[in-house]
Amino acid sequence: MNTNSNQIQLLVNGQPCRVSFNRLSELLERYAEGLYAVAVNQQFIPREDYPRVTLKNNDTVEILMPMQGG
Repeated sequence: MNTNSNQIQLLVNGQPCRVSFNRLSELLERYAEGLYAVAVNQQFIPREDYPRVTLKNNDTVEILMPMQGG
């Protein structure tokens, strides 16, 4: 079995994702652009807290983009 102990498994917008970092801000640099809101394990995270949030193995992250239309 080939597992890397430096990686954590996340669920990002319903998709499995394995990453080698644990900061929410790093995840957002790679997976989000523009305006968005974020929830980790169904908890809304204020933008100013992004750099302080540490992700753990099996966390669920939802990155929500605004929708236009009507």
